[in-house]
Amino acid sequence: MKLDVRKTCIICLISVCLFLLTACKGNTPDDSDSKPTVTDTVTPETTAVSEIAKPVEKVTYDVSFNGCYGINTPADAVKVQGEAFIIPEDAPTRKCYTFTGWYVPDEPEKLYLPGDSYTSDCDTEFLASWKLDESTDDPALGTNLISLSGKREDTFVTDKYYYYEGDEFFIYFDKDLKIPGDFCDNIALIMDQLEKETGLSFNCPGVVPAMSSAESFFGKDDPWKNISPGKKVLIYVCADRENACYISSAASNGRYLDLFKCELFSDELWNSVPDYRNNPEWRSDYISYYDVAHELTHTLTSRYLEGTTYITSEGSADYYAERVLSALKERSEDFSKSYQHFTDFNKSTTIAKKITPETAEDIFVTDFSDVDFANRGDEYTFGRMLFEFITERYGETFLKDYLVEAANRGLRSEFTYSTQWAHEPEKHAQLIKDLAGEDVFKEFGKWYQSGKYSK
Repeated sequence: MKLDVRKTCIICLISVCLFLLTACKGNTPDDSDSKPTVTDTVTPETTAVSEIAKPVEKVTYDVSFNGCYGINTPADAVKVQGEAFIIPEDAPTRKCYTFTGWYVPDEPEKLYLPGDSYTSDCDTEFLASWKLDESTDDPALGTNLISLSGKREDTFVTDKYYYYEGDEFFIYFDKDLKIPGDFCDNIALIMDQLEKETGLSFNCPGVVPAMSSAESFFGKDDPWKNISPGKKVLIYVCADRENACYISSAASNGRYLDLFKCELFSDELWNSVPDYRNNPEWRSDYISYYDVAHELTHTLTSRYLEGTTYITSEGSADYYAERVLSALKERSEDFSKSYQHFTDFNKSTTIAKKITPETAEDIFVTDFSDVDFANRGDEYTFGRMLFEFITERYGETFLKDYLVEAANRGLRSEFTYSTQWAHEPEKHAQLIKDLAGEDVFKEFGKWYQSGKYSK
């Protein structure tokens, strides 16, 4: 058979094409069998983002400064809760005074100086504390620091206002007084002895209330107003220039006392007032320290309890005045004569009401409130003897224990002759019985009738 070369070539070419077509199709994935290619991806780790906290608004407190007659006080400010407030460096100024610091009314004895920290979280008013300059040229003030020799015979006549500062007291002297050189030293002796006798302290726990200038004998013209004495006692020695019959007295808040003593009046004052000049017997030849010790006892006890009853207040003051004078009678002629006069006069008095075991408690509860003020005085004698008896029976701590417990019981402490029953004598009577025994008043009546009290 004769081959057709042309046909043969065509057939071969077709075969090759089919072969190549089949080979290419085998390497191409079938659409029905193919799966999508999965590519591994790395998911980034999610980081938690905290919600941004809103800033907390801080609590603030108002701070102000009262110059107390000073000028150039710092501007008002604010204190942030929980943060210390720094006292500004700017200090006020005042003529004739030296600035000693700032204080707050609740803590008059604590002074804050410029640069100090204040941490209490409350609205606060700082008050300026001032110390009178030792000498001034201000004719309206005319106040100077007095210097005394310590010797009785070295007298100092005050032609203007003077003052003296002791460890526990300030003494402010009126004009027209003749001051013995040992007067201030003797005041210090009395205060020290009172603390020994009573077990109490003028530097008492707690805060001593501030005194408004209207309370003092000098009133709004008080040249020593706005001085912050801390817990020091303010003693005003005053001149009764018109014989207005002022008597020495102590404030019921324990801050100050006024002393009126004829024996301290200057010769010029004495001779210029007819009532004084015509009654020379009013002016003794010694300084009587009885009323000083009496009023200072009031001051001391009032710092623990602001007033009690007529009997307990005046009785304790008389009782401890006697003890102080007895302890100091060898220290000076004035103390000796003061004690002798107390013994001769105060202890010679009797009371109108009969003291018996049956009446003693009733007298205490009545508290002589039924007696006219002008005829008062029996509460001194009755109270002094009662304190003598109870101290002998109970012990030397009676007064202190009594005052502390009265304060704990919240007994009302208003003390005024003008308002009857402002205080609560029946509750004070119960307190005394709780401390010294239920029969204390009956036994006191027996003790009185036996004449065992000191005379």
